[in-house]
Amino acid sequence: MLWIATAVFGLGIYDDFQHFSASWRLVLQYTSGIALATVGGITINNVGNLLALGDIPLLLLAVPLTALSVAGLCNAYNMIDGIDGLAASIGVTIFSIYSLVYYVLGLNFYFLLSIRNTLRFIKIFLKIFFQYLTMN
Repeated sequence: MLWIATAVFGLGIYDDFQHFSASWRLVLQYTSGIALATVGGITINNVGNLLALGDIPLLLLAVPLTALSVAGLCNAYNMIDGIDGLAASIGVTIFSIYSLVYYVLGLNFYFLLSIRNTLRFIKIFLKIFFQYLTMN
């Protein structure tokens, strides 16, 4: 699974520096999602109790829906990120919530780890923000 995540990450880095067509990016993200579902064994098997009739299994649609979800999440995060560092602010929010939960549960190691990651995301956000301000 690490090579799948590395491929998606590498695609994102390449797309940031060189223009990569949207259709090829979508094909590679969808292919990564298929690999994640088949090789990695991580699939969306059911949609839960959507119609109040019990779990609705996806059966043959599990792999395509997982691949579509991977491609959709990658593109959504990429659209949020843009050039102004909004993805770093989402990281700050997520790790702040993790920090709060770990503090309440008394898990000190994970609390400190989350605080460290929160401070890293703040550092990244401020660095990008001040670079953006000096460009204009």
